[in-house]
Amino acid sequence: MKIYAAIITAVCFMYGCKTSKPSATTNTPLQETYWKLFEVMGKPVTTPADAKQVHLKFRKESNRLEGFAGCNTLMGQYIHTAHKKISFDAGSTRMMCEGERMETENSLITVLGMADSYLIKGDTLQLLKAKMAPLAKFKAEYFN
Repeated sequence: MKIYAAIITAVCFMYGCKTSKPSATTNTPLQETYWKLFEVMGKPVTTPADAKQVHLKFRKESNRLEGFAGCNTLMGQYIHTAHKKISFDAGSTRMMCEGERMETENSLITVLGMADSYLIKGDTLQLLKAKMAPLAKFKAEYFN
Protein backbone atom coordinates (compact mmCIF):
# COMPACT_ATOMS: atom_id res chain seq x y z
CA MET A 1 0.00 0.00 0.00
CA LYS A 2 2.83 2.40 0.85
CA ILE A 3 4.33 1.94 -2.61
CA TYR A 4 1.07 3.10 -4.27
CA ALA A 5 0.91 6.20 -2.09
CA ALA A 6 4.53 7.00 -2.94
CA ILE A 7 3.85 6.57 -6.68
CA ILE A 8 0.77 8.82 -6.57
CA THR A 9 2.66 11.45 -4.59
CA ALA A 10 5.56 11.35 -7.06
CA VAL A 11 3.25 11.66 -10.09
CA CYS A 12 1.42 14.62 -8.54
CA PHE A 13 4.73 16.28 -7.68
CA MET A 14 6.07 15.79 -11.22
CA TYR A 15 2.94 17.02 -12.99
CA GLY A 16 1.75 19.64 -10.52
CA CYS A 17 -1.56 18.02 -9.59
CA LYS A 18 -3.98 20.32 -7.80
CA THR A 19 -6.57 18.32 -5.95
CA SER A 20 -8.08 21.02 -3.79
CA LYS A 21 -7.98 24.71 -3.16
CA PRO A 22 -5.74 26.18 -0.44
CA SER A 23 -7.10 26.60 3.05
CA ALA A 24 -9.04 29.75 3.92
CA THR A 25 -6.02 31.24 5.69
CA THR A 26 -3.60 31.01 2.75
CA ASN A 27 -3.38 32.98 -0.46
CA THR A 28 -3.54 31.27 -3.81
CA PRO A 29 -0.22 31.48 -5.68
CA LEU A 30 -0.03 33.87 -8.64
CA GLN A 31 1.69 31.33 -10.86
CA GLU A 32 0.21 28.11 -12.22
CA THR A 33 -3.33 29.12 -11.25
CA TYR A 34 -6.31 29.61 -13.57
CA TRP A 35 -7.56 33.16 -12.83
CA LYS A 36 -11.10 33.85 -14.08
CA LEU A 37 -11.92 37.53 -14.64
CA PHE A 38 -15.04 38.69 -12.79
CA GLU A 39 -14.63 42.48 -12.81
CA VAL A 40 -12.78 44.90 -15.06
CA MET A 41 -12.67 48.70 -14.70
CA GLY A 42 -15.44 48.49 -12.10
CA LYS A 43 -17.83 46.53 -14.36
CA PRO A 44 -18.87 42.95 -13.60
CA VAL A 45 -17.89 40.35 -16.19
CA THR A 46 -20.22 37.46 -16.95
CA THR A 47 -19.54 34.59 -19.30
CA PRO A 48 -22.35 33.73 -21.73
CA ALA A 49 -23.34 30.04 -21.66
CA ASP A 50 -21.91 29.44 -25.14
CA ALA A 51 -18.62 31.31 -24.57
CA LYS A 52 -15.20 30.61 -23.15
CA GLN A 53 -14.28 32.20 -19.79
CA VAL A 54 -12.06 35.28 -19.80
CA HIS A 55 -8.99 34.21 -17.85
CA LEU A 56 -5.25 34.50 -17.29
CA LYS A 57 -2.58 31.95 -16.40
CA PHE A 58 0.84 33.03 -15.17
CA ARG A 59 3.29 30.25 -16.05
CA LYS A 60 6.49 29.80 -14.08
CA GLU A 61 8.37 28.67 -17.16
CA SER A 62 9.93 31.78 -18.73
CA ASN A 63 7.29 33.97 -17.03
CA ARG A 64 4.84 33.22 -19.83
CA LEU A 65 1.38 34.76 -19.79
CA GLU A 66 -1.47 32.78 -21.34
CA GLY A 67 -5.17 33.49 -21.41
CA PHE A 68 -8.35 34.39 -23.21
CA ALA A 69 -9.62 37.97 -23.38
CA GLY A 70 -13.20 37.48 -24.62
CA CYS A 71 -12.64 37.10 -28.36
CA ASN A 72 -8.94 36.41 -28.70
CA THR A 73 -6.18 34.37 -27.14
CA LEU A 74 -3.70 36.31 -25.00
CA MET A 75 -0.02 35.49 -24.87
CA GLY A 76 3.18 37.14 -23.80
CA GLN A 77 5.45 37.71 -20.84
CA TYR A 78 5.08 39.18 -17.38
CA ILE A 79 7.57 40.34 -14.79
CA HIS A 80 6.72 40.29 -11.11
CA THR A 81 8.68 40.94 -7.93
CA ALA A 82 8.47 39.89 -4.32
CA HIS A 83 7.12 43.39 -3.61
CA LYS A 84 3.99 42.64 -5.68
CA LYS A 85 5.09 44.78 -8.64
CA ILE A 86 4.03 43.50 -12.06
CA SER A 87 4.32 44.47 -15.71
CA PHE A 88 3.16 42.85 -18.92
CA ASP A 89 4.40 42.53 -22.48
CA ALA A 90 1.36 40.84 -23.98
CA GLY A 91 -0.39 40.55 -27.31
CA SER A 92 -3.35 38.72 -28.71
CA THR A 93 -4.73 37.19 -31.83
CA ARG A 94 -6.83 39.73 -33.74
CA MET A 95 -10.26 38.23 -34.41
CA MET A 96 -13.15 40.66 -34.23
CA CYS A 97 -16.31 40.12 -32.26
CA GLU A 98 -19.10 42.40 -31.20
CA GLY A 99 -20.74 43.74 -28.11
CA GLU A 100 -19.89 43.03 -24.52
CA ARG A 101 -17.22 40.42 -25.29
CA MET A 102 -15.21 42.96 -27.33
CA GLU A 103 -15.67 45.63 -24.64
CA THR A 104 -14.39 43.21 -21.99
CA GLU A 105 -11.41 42.30 -24.15
CA ASN A 106 -10.49 45.92 -24.86
CA SER A 107 -10.78 46.77 -21.15
CA LEU A 108 -8.62 43.81 -20.10
CA ILE A 109 -5.90 44.67 -22.64
CA THR A 110 -5.96 48.28 -21.40
CA VAL A 111 -5.62 47.05 -17.80
CA LEU A 112 -2.60 44.89 -18.71
CA GLY A 113 -0.94 48.01 -20.08
CA MET A 114 -1.74 50.08 -16.97
CA ALA A 115 -1.25 47.66 -14.07
CA ASP A 116 1.91 48.10 -12.02
CA SER A 117 1.14 45.96 -8.97
CA TYR A 118 -1.06 43.13 -7.76
CA LEU A 119 -2.66 41.89 -4.59
CA ILE A 120 -3.85 38.39 -3.73
CA LYS A 121 -6.31 37.90 -0.87
CA GLY A 122 -7.36 34.29 -0.45
CA ASP A 123 -8.44 33.19 -3.92
CA THR A 124 -8.92 36.70 -5.38
CA LEU A 125 -6.31 38.44 -7.53
CA GLN A 126 -6.47 42.20 -8.08
CA LEU A 127 -4.45 44.08 -10.69
CA LEU A 128 -3.72 47.61 -9.49
CA LYS A 129 -2.28 50.93 -10.64
CA ALA A 130 -0.39 52.82 -7.92
CA LYS A 131 -2.08 50.61 -5.28
CA MET A 132 -5.36 52.42 -5.82
CA ALA A 133 -8.76 50.94 -6.69
CA PRO A 134 -8.50 47.61 -8.53
CA LEU A 135 -8.38 47.78 -12.32
CA ALA A 136 -9.41 44.14 -12.61
CA LYS A 137 -10.40 41.31 -10.27
CA PHE A 138 -9.98 37.59 -10.84
CA LYS A 139 -11.10 34.51 -8.92
CA ALA A 140 -9.00 31.35 -8.79
CA GLU A 141 -10.78 28.40 -10.39
CA TYR A 142 -10.07 24.90 -9.14
CA PHE A 143 -10.54 21.77 -11.20
CA ASN A 144 -10.49 18.32 -9.64
